[in-house]
Amino acid sequence: RANDYQNKGEFDRAIADWNKAIELEPDYAEAYRGRGSAYADKRLNEQAIADCSKAIALKPDFAEAYLCLGILHNRKGQHGQAVADSSKAIELKPDFAIAYLTRGRAYEFSGVHDLAIADSTKAIKLKPDLVGAYLNRGNAYRNRGLVDQAIADYSKAIDLEPNSAEVFSDRGDAYQNKGQFDRAIVDYDKSIELKPDYAKSFTNRGAAYYRKRQFDRAIADYSKAIELEPDNAVAYRNRGAAYDDMGLHDQAIADATKAIALIPGFAEAYYNRGNAYAQKGLVDKAIEDYSKAIELKPDYAEAYGNRAWRYHLAGQDSRGLPDAERAVALAPRDASATETRAEIYEKLGQREKAIADYRQSLLLDPNMKNAQDGLKRLGAQ
Repeated sequence: RANDYQNKGEFDRAIADWNKAIELEPDYAEAYRGRGSAYADKRLNEQAIADCSKAIALKPDFAEAYLCLGILHNRKGQHGQAVADSSKAIELKPDFAIAYLTRGRAYEFSGVHDLAIADSTKAIKLKPDLVGAYLNRGNAYRNRGLVDQAIADYSKAIDLEPNSAEVFSDRGDAYQNKGQFDRAIVDYDKSIELKPDYAKSFTNRGAAYYRKRQFDRAIADYSKAIELEPDNAVAYRNRGAAYDDMGLHDQAIADATKAIALIPGFAEAYYNRGNAYAQKGLVDKAIEDYSKAIELKPDYAEAYGNRAWRYHLAGQDSRGLPDAERAVALAPRDASATETRAEIYEKLGQREKAIADYRQSLLLDPNMKNAQDGLKRLGAQ
């Protein structure tokens, strides 16, 4: 009866029945595991861990109890322990598809994408209709840059579970990675239709609108995400960027500051605020924020490039040159970084280096106007 209650989502009734079963038979391992699962469904993680651990103490070869621990440790962010738990479940029950999925999720959370793909593939082989395995493998493919494979897996997950707002949102993210913003927006629209309070889809649809330069729509979506999740630092940061592009620099500064208050180590929010300060002519504040962004994220090419540019505009080219060199080293295919270095070289009298960089900038992007003008000034069109 406890299992029936649990399957119907009546977790308190299930727990009451498991309590009675344990009272009648204190060494009943299955009852501890069942109660632990019900506690897990209620997000009472510590009670769930205690019960699943008790089940294992009573029955050391209890694969389902190890799986329970693996799921819970993933939820708590203890992914190494989740790998160990699910590996033990697999050792005890080699055809345990959900254990492979749980371990695959732990690998994906840990950034070990190849192992996540391998475990998710094994789970699919064992249980071809396991939606979570397609979703996890899709995430791993996307994080490895294999976006087409990710879209195929998300689409399969949608075929199996067509009312999942989360999967539509994830496929939207993949389309956005490919630059297919209209297709991404269609998926976000569907996700929001299925789950109108899904802040993630509003945030990411806002990003798609932003990249289409539809700033009003982007701001509307970011604002809705903030309404749903007032501590959504990413939505504040992104809305600030949209405000900045609309010339609303004070609003941009306010949103970036809020994002920093929510996540003090948010390098991108410092970078955005630096951009807004720069647009207001507050160069010292801009440089201070770019410096903080670099401190938090030492490989932040854009922050080096923008700090270099601000030093250049302030006539401090000797200070700007190391930043420009670092920006080019980190992002050698960024035409604007190379152009910035060219302008600094020109100002410092290093004519040949300036010409080489202006030419390289135009190879990367033939529309770089400052590079065209620089070559004309130096008589090297």
